[in-house]
Amino acid sequence: ITLGTNDLTAKQRSPQEVVADVARVIDRYRDAAAIARGRRPELQEPRFLVVSPATAGSMDEEARFAALDAGVMALAGDDVGVIRLHELLARTIGGFDDYADQLLVDVSHPDQGGAMVKADLVWRELVSSIGRTPTSSGPLHMVPDEQPDLASVQPFLETDDVIVVGPGVHAGGLRIETPGTVVRSSHGAEETVLDGLGTERCLAIATPGGPPVELRDIALVDGRASSGGGVLVETGSLLLRSFSLSGCRADGDGGAIAVMTGDLRIESGAIRDSVAGGRGGGIAFGSGTIEIDGVEIRGCDAGGDGGAMATLAGSMVSIENAVFASNSGADGGAVAVDGTTTLVDVEFDSNTAGGDGGAILIDHAGASTISQVEFENNVATMRGGSVSGVSGGTTSLFGCDIRLSGAGVSGGGLHGDCHVFDVNTSVFEGTASSECSIADIVCGELRLTGCVLCPGIGDACGTVVDGGGNEEPPVCDGICEGDLNLDGEVDGGDLGLLFAAWGVCPPASFCGADLDRNGRVDGTDLGLMLSLVGFGGDC
Repeated sequence: ITLGTNDLTAKQRSPQEVVADVARVIDRYRDAAAIARGRRPELQEPRFLVVSPATAGSMDEEARFAALDAGVMALAGDDVGVIRLHELLARTIGGFDDYADQLLVDVSHPDQGGAMVKADLVWRELVSSIGRTPTSSGPLHMVPDEQPDLASVQPFLETDDVIVVGPGVHAGGLRIETPGTVVRSSHGAEETVLDGLGTERCLAIATPGGPPVELRDIALVDGRASSGGGVLVETGSLLLRSFSLSGCRADGDGGAIAVMTGDLRIESGAIRDSVAGGRGGGIAFGSGTIEIDGVEIRGCDAGGDGGAMATLAGSMVSIENAVFASNSGADGGAVAVDGTTTLVDVEFDSNTAGGDGGAILIDHAGASTISQVEFENNVATMRGGSVSGVSGGTTSLFGCDIRLSGAGVSGGGLHGDCHVFDVNTSVFEGTASSECSIADIVCGELRLTGCVLCPGIGDACGTVVDGGGNEEPPVCDGICEGDLNLDGEVDGGDLGLLFAAWGVCPPASFCGADLDRNGRVDGTDLGLMLSLVGFGGDC
């Protein structure tokens, strides 16, 4: 009889009522068994196991769960055994607050790993109760509770096994050759660390074919290797979730992560302060698909291209809800890509390129899309303070802000070398260079539609197509967010213009009232405007 948290909380029953119900259930089975054994004496007598629930919920519920535990324990003896699941969890991985975020879907329901942990604890308790020593078996492996370290788990791994790592600092050098392996912590990345100690790689993966390896809720620090200082994917696929990678170093490519062949998805994490002697201070990616969602890459450096990330030809790149800040590389201060690239809702801040592309270098003959991206304070020593596009192809920019970027030679905002930039509903403000402050298109074309240009369109060199709807403010010392009539103040006049523009933004016009750059003026923009009206005085 397994009791869940709902036995107490669903109807707010008292612990005594729940225990009385359990006792009645046991008595009914005893009575039914007695009748059955009267007809068939060879039947065994029934025995009962009651598993009390893990405490889940607010602190004021703990006393009620404790009373339930005590009541259930009073039933133990003779034909009734009791397992106190909450006590087992607390003894193994800590209290509810310790494991809630890692092993539960919500405050009471376990995810896959949490369910496996609970089942494993109950099984081991049963084995121990009959005087046998539990051994590591099945798809769950707990470190250090079952195995002393991560390396000891490797011989036991089968496809889709789960390793749950307890809090503390664990030695790096782990190599996974089993597809589908999940490595996760019980207490989160703040308390669970995989440390390379500056002498070895934290994790290597070689799993040709099969499901991806997943690493989550763990911090990887101080890894060092010839490539992939923190993580190397030789073959296979990797999913990184709720993680952090910091202080890693590679003599070659991929200070934090290097993927030779395979796919990579990273979400809800951070890569910081990692260095590559070659390409990709944060990530060096070969061929395949790379997806980044909700990740910050900050303070990384590459001797080659891509201070934060570099990809090779044939890659498929998708980046959403990400921040690239204070990274530096040769070409592509933050990102150097050679493959189909899509960026949505990304921030590039204070990245530096020793050559071209202060924030991004796109070296690809295909099509790339950059939407709702903010570029600020990015610098290229040569060309393209924010973005440099080469090797043919087309890059479309929509709803972007390119502010305060600069280039030492030309193209303070953009640089194109046989590349087409199609720019819509975007802002250029304070872009600077000794030549061609807005853009330098050596070969190719720049199409500007519905943009605000400060400096003006005359500061774009090469083949420039005016698609209409562009605005050139007379003063270029700052375009104030929300100042729709460009009078230097955010006031009722701007609010009136916002209501006048309500709805889908028209084509071939700069939609200044679309403050969140989503292609329409709606309630979100009104909220942003109201937060700006009356604050700060003049722009």
